[in-house]
Amino acid sequence: MSSESIKELHITSFGHDRGPLIPTPSLSFDIRSLPNPPRDLRILARKDPTAMMQWLVSNSQFQERLHDAHRTISRRLKDSETAGVDKVDVGVCCQLGRNRSYTFVEELGKLEWGSWTPVVHHREHYGTPFPTATDLELCRSEWENIRRAVVRLP
Repeated sequence: MSSESIKELHITSFGHDRGPLIPTPSLSFDIRSLPNPPRDLRILARKDPTAMMQWLVSNSQFQERLHDAHRTISRRLKDSETAGVDKVDVGVCCQLGRNRSYTFVEELGKLEWGSWTPVVHHREHYGTPFPTATDLELCRSEWENIRRAVVRLP
């Protein structure tokens, strides 16, 4: 890796309910234990997430986890740089991938990462969620179970 190569930190929010990220990120943070925003803010977030994000960012537990994640990711980036790796994938999950992990990833994307460029992704949000490889595999499994039941295969 040359000193001028672009180093990218890909940070993706996702919902635990929809299965893991594929491919598996090198680091993953499960933030389901953080408080969920009030229901009215979650509903408003479908059109404008600003108030919901402000509520989360003002939460001390959220801030503590954000700083811990920043330290952990920074260590991984340093190790990756030493090893000549120029892309690191990080996943952040909450239950549905629409509120806590969305905000967490957006906030991580705003932090300083040295020579690494953060690239923020959201697998599920209030746009059109797309099927994951896990979803497709579950569909295949279900269809196979139905076929076996109808055909009565052993």
